[in-house]
Amino acid sequence: MKNRYFSSGKKHLKSFLYAGLLVTLMVSAAFSQDTKKEADGAESAKAATIKLTWVDVAFVNFFPLPGTRFADFSDMNFGGEVRLNFMIFDIKPLWVFTGFMMDWNKTNSNRLDRIVDIAGSIGAGWRFPLIDRFYFTPKLSYGTMIHSAYGDYYNDPDIYPGDPRAGTKKNYLFSDQYMHYEAEFAYDLSPSFKNIDCEVFISPSFIHFIETVRQGYEYGYMIGTRIKVDSAFSSKKASDVIPSILAGKVIDSETKKTIEGAIPKITGGDSEKGLPAAGETFAYSVDPGIDYKLDAVYEGYEPFTYEVKGSTLISGKR
Repeated sequence: MKNRYFSSGKKHLKSFLYAGLLVTLMVSAAFSQDTKKEADGAESAKAATIKLTWVDVAFVNFFPLPGTRFADFSDMNFGGEVRLNFMIFDIKPLWVFTGFMMDWNKTNSNRLDRIVDIAGSIGAGWRFPLIDRFYFTPKLSYGTMIHSAYGDYYNDPDIYPGDPRAGTKKNYLFSDQYMHYEAEFAYDLSPSFKNIDCEVFISPSFIHFIETVRQGYEYGYMIGTRIKVDSAFSSKKASDVIPSILAGKVIDSETKKTIEGAIPKITGGDSEKGLPAAGETFAYSVDPGIDYKLDAVYEGYEPFTYEVKGSTLISGKR
C-alpha cells in the first residue's frame, strides 16, 4: 500500500512555518499598535486595526472516531492550548484568535509507543450574550498539526500487508491540515473591583483532519480560563466605574408605616453612606454588579434581611 501519511517533512515544516509567521506578524502588529498608542495618544488607539485583547489557557481532550484515521493507534489525547485573541477593526462581537496546542496520545496498539502532537492554528468566532454574565461563541479555525511518533508503524498487515518496513521501531514525523469547530460557553468571573477581567469557559469541539484518502475525525472539549489584557471590549477599570445608589426605607409590614429609626446595616461589598431623598430613610453608594445584604434591626420587631442582586444595580442609577 502506498504510504499516504509520511513525506520528507519539508512540505509539512514549510506549512507550519507559514502559520507561525502569520501568528508572529499578528502579535507584532498588536504590540506595535500598543506602542504607537502610548506614543501618539488616543487618536492612534482609535485608528488601530488589530488589538490584542484576551489570553486563553485551556486543557484539551479529544477522542478519535472509530474507523477513522487516528483510531488505528490512539484511544485519546490530552494536553493544553494557549490562545491569543484579537479584535479587528473595532468589531466587538468578532473574536479573531491564534492558538498553540501540544498534546499526548494514549496509544491502543503495538504499532506506536508514543505520539506527541504540536499544532498552530488561526480562526474566528462571533460572540453572543446569553443570560447574566454568560456568553456563547461559535468558532471555526484552520491549523497545521505535526505528529512526532515512535514505534513500528507498518506492522499491521490489515493496513500495510507485506510491507517490508514492518518489524523495525523508529521515529516518525508527519503532519495534517485540520479544521476545528467549537461551541464555546463562557462565564464572566471578573472581581468586584474590576481591575482584572477574567472568564472561565468550556468548548465542546470537533476536529476534521483533511486527507484525500482517509479522513480523520476527533471529538472532545476544551476547558480553561482567560484574562483580558486590553480594554477593547468594555471598560471595567475601577476608576471608570460609576457607583449605583441603593436607597429606601424600612416599614412595618402590617401598618405600612415608615420606621424612622430603623437604618439597615449593609454588607457584601464596598459602600458609603449617601444622602436620602424625599421619602427615604437611608441611602448608600455601592458598586454595580455586586450582591449586597441589608439587615434591619429595631426594638420590638424581628430582624429582617433584604438581599439585593448585583445584576439589578445599574451604574449611575438610583
